[in-house]
Amino acid sequence: MKITIPDFCLVVVIAAPGSGPSGFVRSQFGLSEVVSVEDGLLPGGVLPESIEQFLDTRLQRRCLTVVEARNALQRDERAMLIHIAKSHYAQTVAIVLAPEDDDQVVKQVQLLQRSLPQISKESFLDVHVLRSQEEIANACVERVPTRTDNRGEHGPFDIIGDVHGCVDELIGLMSKLGYTIEITGGGRDRRIVSRTPAGRRAIFVGDLVDRGPASPDVLRIVMHMVAQGQALAVPGNHDVKLLRWLNGRNVKPGHGIAQTISQLEVEQDEFRDEVRDFIDGLVSHLWLENGRLTVAHAGIKEEMMGRVSGAVREFCLYGETSGETDEFGLPIRYHWAAEYRGETTIVYGHTPVPEADWLNNTLCVDTGCVFGGKLTALRWPERQIVSIPAARAYATPIRPFAHPPLRPGYSPEA
Repeated sequence: MKITIPDFCLVVVIAAPGSGPSGFVRSQFGLSEVVSVEDGLLPGGVLPESIEQFLDTRLQRRCLTVVEARNALQRDERAMLIHIAKSHYAQTVAIVLAPEDDDQVVKQVQLLQRSLPQISKESFLDVHVLRSQEEIANACVERVPTRTDNRGEHGPFDIIGDVHGCVDELIGLMSKLGYTIEITGGGRDRRIVSRTPAGRRAIFVGDLVDRGPASPDVLRIVMHMVAQGQALAVPGNHDVKLLRWLNGRNVKPGHGIAQTISQLEVEQDEFRDEVRDFIDGLVSHLWLENGRLTVAHAGIKEEMMGRVSGAVREFCLYGETSGETDEFGLPIRYHWAAEYRGETTIVYGHTPVPEADWLNNTLCVDTGCVFGGKLTALRWPERQIVSIPAARAYATPIRPFAHPPLRPGYSPEA
């Protein structure tokens, strides 16, 4: 039995009291990866300090970590381990050893099996159950990279800022970068033909749709290039909002989605289905070039790179926000890039700025094309910024182009 787990996660091995997971754990994991909980947690659901330190240290370093529970954990104890993993933006996987053919612990196994429906409802990424001694003996744990870990992907890249349905500007910018994009036919026969400069690929930072005149054609171009291996992409908050509409959920009509909906309503059902599947399949960020480059729509913190969690996805889509709105009725954002000090280059969009200028090894490539600004790309690794002006303003910005303010309490001199 093959058990597939992320190569970075917290693995909780749960066994019936008396059955002991040690043999299974020793066969599947390295000694340095494992901490054993002999008799459960301390009263009040508190971890021994040595175990908590072990978990924090390994998860902070982005190392796979295993908790070997030699007594079946209670619900609150499992919840504590999940909470610790989430604090480090790590997923949690449960492996349950419940051998029905072990006569020595049959009652304990039955008790554990009764808790399986509850365990399956908890915040585990996966729950793998081994129900016989043979399954335990023949199990093989296979580690796979997290979907955000693309360190094996290498450039050169052309990283393109928020397009927002501005298809003419997109085609023009890509032509300036050396790409050729042609759109032919109409309706079911509408097709994209694309050619790339030798060895180069595009990366789209998200917000492909809304406000602009031709969101469907922008989607066609990006979807085609990704399918052909000519491009990579991450989702923007506008794309995710469109996904909610495509999934039949109610969305507020503001910020340009009404134009996108009207443009998509005249498209074929098959195309809308393709768009839904495409956006749904995008990961929160791309961690590239052996860790030297990260692309995320609204940015990312250093400790989030290559990790998968709801908090990471939220930050990548919306940036650092306060949960409140400003005088324009928009979410209050903070200038996370002003605090960044990492060695990994971060390229992002989301907040329109007048010019793409470097700050602390980060670059915002959203220069407000849909608002009459420019469409901008970064050539990597050359670090060359390439832009073309918008043909016109397709929408009026709600607030001026600028980086958001610093987080309250943060001082650059501190």
